[in-house]
Amino acid sequence: VEANMASFGTDYIIDPYDTFSNHLATAMQAPGLYLLHEWLTSLCHQPLIDPVYPPTEGVWLICGYGRFGKAVYRRLKAEGVEPVVIERRPEQTGVPEGHFVVGRGTEAVTLEEANVARAVGIVAGTDDDTNNLSIIMTARELNPDLFTVVRQNEQENQSIFQALGADMVMHPSTIVANKVRVLLATPLLYEFMSLALHESDAWACELVSRVGSLESDRVPAVWEVRVDAEQCPAMVEAMAMVAIIEPQ
Repeated sequence: VEANMASFGTDYIIDPYDTFSNHLATAMQAPGLYLLHEWLTSLCHQPLIDPVYPPTEGVWLICGYGRFGKAVYRRLKAEGVEPVVIERRPEQTGVPEGHFVVGRGTEAVTLEEANVARAVGIVAGTDDDTNNLSIIMTARELNPDLFTVVRQNEQENQSIFQALGADMVMHPSTIVANKVRVLLATPLLYEFMSLALHESDAWACELVSRVGSLESDRVPAVWEVRVDAEQCPAMVEAMAMVAIIEPQ
């Protein structure tokens, strides 16, 4: 599908599953950069999220091997993590290389077969919200120390997922909407975050600290301004003075 869309010259192709998987990988590699992205691209005045630290070593369980499960599986493998997949219909989804378990993941026996007691993280990634909630709650009973990632499919279940308190929530519609909003309203922010991927996590942490000093607990407002003699004469004059005093 993506290849067909690209062949028509589409400017942006937004796959929420790949997008979230990349965010998860960023949180593993550079937690500060992930936090910076969330703080700058979330809706203005929403509460700032806390840092997250997905484990980079140990076994992860992935419940559901559809498009989302496959995207997460690929990213975890790329990060050197060995995932164990739990899928109730492997004849339809296919099976990954290595260890996999047939089942939903909502039952303790299935999670135990996947060795949940020794796992460090779990992804409840099916297309059914009830199952995903059940997977996380059952897994926590068996291993309270798990890092939890849950997929939310329906917007009306927002309050339930908030009460669940998972470490990361993947809501496909929200991911697409946020990315479209940023591209339309602040396209330079999209460019900035793309360039930020090439910076160090220490750089990102310093910027996060500066943002936090301006906004104690809410997402800051982000907008674009054209810096020219007509709209920002004082700034242009100051920049010109700096160029004269400190020539490159």
